[in-house]
Amino acid sequence: MFNPKNKETMGFLENGGRYPEILEPPVYRKDQNFQTWDEQVREFVHKEFQQFRAEKGLKKGDLITITMDLRGFNVTVNSQGRSKYWVKTSIGGTTKYTRIQHSIQYIVEEKDTAFYLKLLLSDDEWLQVEKVEDAFRKICRVRGWEMGVRPYLCEVEQEDGFKSMALATAAKDEDNREHQMLCLVTNGLILLNAGAKLTPVNLAKKQIRVCGCVFHPEMSVAGLRCLQRL
Repeated sequence: MFNPKNKETMGFLENGGRYPEILEPPVYRKDQNFQTWDEQVREFVHKEFQQFRAEKGLKKGDLITITMDLRGFNVTVNSQGRSKYWVKTSIGGTTKYTRIQHSIQYIVEEKDTAFYLKLLLSDDEWLQVEKVEDAFRKICRVRGWEMGVRPYLCEVEQEDGFKSMALATAAKDEDNREHQMLCLVTNGLILLNAGAKLTPVNLAKKQIRVCGCVFHPEMSVAGLRCLQRL
């Protein structure tokens, strides 16, 4: 069961690092490492989330990212820290960033004062424009925003020098303020109001490369349909 006194190094990730001597609680249990990825996700969502939410003061509309890397099972809230540097690479790809094997995205919902997690994107669904658009719509509904245009593929550059690629759109709130919405194609991470410079990608290319990932753009009548990992 969940043990907040357990300070395993394969534990909770916050603000870009694991701090077992400082932060509690970890969500990866070394004594249960025989579980599959799906089993560990279900364990967290159905058995551990409520205590985790209380510990972290989560509220409706917060975003939860669950990943698996070589060190274990990680949970990140609202894309904090260095989580944007995680990369699920193509086969044989090389990258200077932290590799992950799995990534799944949730949003915190509330009903009758009870909080629960609603799935936004499963593994690699972030490479499908329709799936990302649906995830953005769910976020907009929970936050009371109005969805913008169909997500388009763009290069991302932030003021801190971070560069990547994302499916992007914008939404407006009830006060007509615009909110940038990004879904990184390298790891599925959803960034809201990232303040990034966006440059549309040339979809005529047969191969698109970013951070050790290589993709082939598959098109439809509506435009980009998905990115096929090579």
